[in-house]
Amino acid sequence: ISERDKINYLLHTIGILDRDKILTEREFQCLQLYSQGKSANQTGEILGISRRTVETHFEHLKKKLKISNKSELINIL
Repeated sequence: ISERDKINYLLHTIGILDRDKILTEREFQCLQLYSQGKSANQTGEILGISRRTVETHFEHLKKKLKISNKSELINIL
């Protein structure tokens, strides 16, 4: 079982993530890098995507996790 699957299971179990939603692999990668203190620019460089795409992944994460800003992600992690 992958780390992403474990996180999805945990988020479903504690009710943060709706059962019909999952974190995609790319969202999970962005989340991991954010938790390591990486900026959107750094994350984009590491993943080979644009900063704007990274920000889009964070917008999707915020909607799925029902939070209003990225700093709230730290409380979930």
